[in-house]
Amino acid sequence: MRDLDRKLSDEFSHALADLPTEAPPVGAVKLLAGNPAPGRRGLAGRRLLAGFAVATAVVAGVVVAPSVLPLGGDGPSSSAAAAVLNSTAAAAERAPAPPVPGPDQFVYYREIGAQRGCGLSYELWQAADGKRAGRVVRADGVKVPGPDWHGDPAVLPAQKGCRKMALDEPVNAASRGDWDTPTAAFVAELPTGPGALYERALRDATAAGSEEKDQRTFEYLAALLWSGSPYLTPQLRATVMRALSRVPGIQKHGSETDALGRRGIAIGGPLSGDYRLILDPRSGQLLGTAGALSVVRTTSVVDSTTERPTR
Repeated sequence: MRDLDRKLSDEFSHALADLPTEAPPVGAVKLLAGNPAPGRRGLAGRRLLAGFAVATAVVAGVVVAPSVLPLGGDGPSSSAAAAVLNSTAAAAERAPAPPVPGPDQFVYYREIGAQRGCGLSYELWQAADGKRAGRVVRADGVKVPGPDWHGDPAVLPAQKGCRKMALDEPVNAASRGDWDTPTAAFVAELPTGPGALYERALRDATAAGSEEKDQRTFEYLAALLWSGSPYLTPQLRATVMRALSRVPGIQKHGSETDALGRRGIAIGGPLSGDYRLILDPRSGQLLGTAGALSVVRTTSVVDSTTERPTR
């Protein structure tokens, strides 16, 4: 998958130069996640996926009505952000466990929304056994009918003012996984306590040579939560949220709505609010993202790389 990322980054870099706003090179699943400080790349060069797996169709609550929350005041605060994360974690623990795919099935991820105002649709099929090739389909700069749309992005028309780009590529088999696309093997090696999980993410951020270890630690844990992997049990999802609450400098950005219009509380990393997670503390859901990247995610279990859930 890393080779595919590099290939697609090269293919997209020229087209992205024509977009109406600045954007970093976009690879197969490289979505903007913050505004990196000079001399470093944030999660713009990493893979972000999403949501919570619920049954074989939809995870991020595509048909859930907007919630009404007593969100309180806006403004960045690490202690306020930690309180939101811990409250959401308590609710997440009570959620039903997602269905785990069989060894002959695929985990299907889909993101719908916009990056810097231009519509996008992203799909990934990941083999559950880690031994077979998957598939990635992506369309950028397209007019998406709605965030709950589930058709073929190849048929979407170009969005006015945006450069349309599309790809449909195989993805190499990957049994190891990482923070962005966690496989069963990767999840099995994660610590089960929030303190230990935070330390693990911090060690990985340090080993990556990041000058901003707190921001990178936030990005790793946020990517894991955003992955929506069916291998993340409700207890582990809650653990990830509690680990995120330990990152120094995290910020609460107040009330925001996701691409489906659902209201939640936005949490960002210590360096930038340009990429924010929208949480619903009552339901325990990660609803979507806000900022330069505004998308929602669904996660499903399917039988082949040509199967798309119908709802």
